[in-house]
Amino acid sequence: MMQVNQVLVAHPEEEGLYRALARLAVPLLGDWGGVAMLQGERLEHVTLLSPAPLKTQAPWSRPSPFNTRVIHAGRAQLLSGSTASVPRAIAEDEEHQQQLQGAGLQDFMAAPLFREGVSRGCLWFASTDPMAPLGLEELKLAEQLALLASPALEAARLHAVEQQGREHKAGLKQKTESLSRVASALGKALLPAQVADAVMGEIKTALHAWASVVYRLDASGEALELLRSRGYGAEATRGFERLPLELNTPITVAVRRREGIWVESAEAFRRDYPELAARVPPRPGARVALPLLIEGRVLGVLAMSFETDHSFSDEERAFGLVLAQLCSQALERAQLCLRLQGQLEELRTLLDVLPIGLVISRDRECEQVEQNLALTRMLGPAAHVFHRGRELEPEDQPLQRAASSGFPVLDFEMEVEQEGGPRRTLLSYATPLFDPTHRLRGAVGAFLDITERKRATEALQLLADSGPLLSASRDPKQTFQGLTRLCIPTLSRLALLYTGTEQRLQLMSYAHEQPSLEPLLAELGVRTKLLELPLLQRALKKGKSVSLDVWRALARISHDDAELSELPRRLAVREVLLLPLVVSKRVVGLLVCGVDEEHSSKGTRTLARAFAQRAAFAVDNASLYREAREAREASAAGKGS
Repeated sequence: MMQVNQVLVAHPEEEGLYRALARLAVPLLGDWGGVAMLQGERLEHVTLLSPAPLKTQAPWSRPSPFNTRVIHAGRAQLLSGSTASVPRAIAEDEEHQQQLQGAGLQDFMAAPLFREGVSRGCLWFASTDPMAPLGLEELKLAEQLALLASPALEAARLHAVEQQGREHKAGLKQKTESLSRVASALGKALLPAQVADAVMGEIKTALHAWASVVYRLDASGEALELLRSRGYGAEATRGFERLPLELNTPITVAVRRREGIWVESAEAFRRDYPELAARVPPRPGARVALPLLIEGRVLGVLAMSFETDHSFSDEERAFGLVLAQLCSQALERAQLCLRLQGQLEELRTLLDVLPIGLVISRDRECEQVEQNLALTRMLGPAAHVFHRGRELEPEDQPLQRAASSGFPVLDFEMEVEQEGGPRRTLLSYATPLFDPTHRLRGAVGAFLDITERKRATEALQLLADSGPLLSASRDPKQTFQGLTRLCIPTLSRLALLYTGTEQRLQLMSYAHEQPSLEPLLAELGVRTKLLELPLLQRALKKGKSVSLDVWRALARISHDDAELSELPRRLAVREVLLLPLVVSKRVVGLLVCGVDEEHSSKGTRTLARAFAQRAAFAVDNASLYREAREAREASAAGKGS
């Protein structure tokens, strides 16, 4: 018995212990044996001890009421006699009795197994050999073996519980790590397809599914469309790219019921979904379909297939549902991102077609700035900003002021001058942006190009101002100077006024935007012989205005005068408007306006012609007044002599 004890102690695992018991007891105590354990009041666990596993095991694997009685009695018992009485005493039912009789059962004995002093199971043996009957000696040996096996079996049970605990812990750790990897991957997924890839990649690792697929609900809400698949292959998914919800498939049923569908065997799949089973190649294995839900709203389905039939544990089901929930949340976020990107593109397109310049700064320093197309056109690649004639530093401009101060800047009029381009007038508005804690985080600005509106206002003002001046003044010199001054800056950068006839023009007045350049302007007016220009001669004859490229015009009349040819650059003009002053089809003078990009618009030219019509009458009146005065002075001088 000491040797038996050593053998039993040497096998801490249940399976090894059962094999050791089989080697020790069979066929010494019978040609069949086993261990039966109580689970509550029922005999649930039966382990056979047989050195011949190929024998038929059907009669012996069923629980016996006799074993239950031995366990409750707590003492060993032996049944011997005929092949009729012994099977009847230990059989569960008539079928069981017939099986035992067919196996040739002769004798049967059982000895209780104790755990903490309480009988919890039994060690039983059966003999089918009439030449080797079981007797009291064998019963005593069985009882002693049971006493020795009880602590070994308890130790093996505890070892098994510990092993299951370790495996359970390892499984939980693996699933936790798997969920962590999925969560990390989903956090980086921005598109629905990336969400599906992240989840399906972990399904194969954690649940050992050979294939998986993700469907999402289409816009109609009446069908599912294939988002991503893995493992099935193109041939297997052909024809299943779109699944109407009325179909009878695990995937569509999961959507309709809003619950997971667990098909644990190929037989169950063929039974519950015969139409689908007829369409797909026959393949063993379990199938699972989990709806992707957000607050009861279906987004799609996560489905998977397994190589073999499988009974899913509670932990596996819980893991699958958590995985589906993570997928649902990420898919919802990805679809929201897609919709948001679409709306942002629509908003950008809308902002780009607006004629108003818009800009947003996402920081107080205005280093992260985004503007629409209209403002880009207004500002150009390099623009200088002016306010009331003073160039503004970047920190003094409206957007920067609002972003740094936290106060709005409204109705701020400024001039923008592009490199090599005209100066434009913008009306700007800027207001600060705050975060939820009311800290400054940037500003938004709107800019309206009011250049034409301002010019129209200035034009009206010009015409309004010219009326009193031209009608009230009778001093020719004052009238001529007033006319050239009125031209600046509304009509041009410089102006020259000539009076006389078509054949004889005399410079009477001149003005420039920068008074310091007026001596150069006078030199230009005196030294140029405008009447030598054929185009001007034709214009004077017809009484119509013309425009000239100032460089080309001077090339014709400067007669290789290098200093004269350089004057336009110094005076900052590129074109001249020649405006004949005509009264009753009679030329009374010529108004010359030197313009740059800023003054070369069609509206400015129209205004210049309207101004020239008024100026013609003023020049004619002043000339007539001067002639009358000179005549009176001559008459008075004649009488005095």
